[in-house]
Amino acid sequence: EMNMPVLAESNGRKAALLLVEDDPSMAEFLVKTLSAEYHCLHAPNGREALRILQSQKVDLITSDVMMPEMDGFAFRETLNQNPAWRSLPFILLTARTLEEDKLRGFSLGVDDYITKPFSTRELKARIENLLENKKQRETYQATAEEPVESADEALLKRAREIVLENLDNPQFKVGELARALGYSQRQLTRVLRRLTGLSPVGFILEIRMQKAYALLQNHVYQTVAEVRYEVGIESPAYFTTTFKKRFGISPKELLLGVG
Repeated sequence: EMNMPVLAESNGRKAALLLVEDDPSMAEFLVKTLSAEYHCLHAPNGREALRILQSQKVDLITSDVMMPEMDGFAFRETLNQNPAWRSLPFILLTARTLEEDKLRGFSLGVDDYITKPFSTRELKARIENLLENKKQRETYQATAEEPVESADEALLKRAREIVLENLDNPQFKVGELARALGYSQRQLTRVLRRLTGLSPVGFILEIRMQKAYALLQNHVYQTVAEVRYEVGIESPAYFTTTFKKRFGISPKELLLGVG
């Protein structure tokens, strides 16, 4: 059995990952897979993870859903109560494929959701993407004068809803989103960068990509082209390249269940 927490070799420059997983073999796999690039800490459940967070600096969290003592959802809910932990990038890794679980996770502020089994390149791509967003967000927040307020969080939720309502329209861009929110493009850029680390263009694209992933994974359509049209992206090459960079797997591989 593994000692808790497990620390990977660290040179002080690696991002720190907290891997919350109750299955010893999966925990060992995650540490071995990620420790070359990241400083890894492991907790067998949410309660132990909270203890680690009190004494260790963490840049990103991955968590299973079904765990003893405190499951992944309860753990995420507890993080939301602490301003210092609420904005940490959070990935749910789980064997559960229920859509209601995913919706519950995203409603709690989960950034990404990966269904087991998954490829190591897919996991690494998700982690790298979220860490880059975190870096961009922190860089912007360091120079911004305004603190993050609840009104901004409400704006972010409304912005997501508006993008989803217009998802199949390839002409829906930053100007349309800003007008729908009653913001100037400059104001919208400032708020989104502070809250997400993304530009408005990146924010819209991220929502398109997340929706495409869900449609492909759940086999809602039979072809990649149908999914691409559904999320409002016209260029096949751009869609494939962007999707693979974001998720570490091509749209076709995900649709066919390979990779």
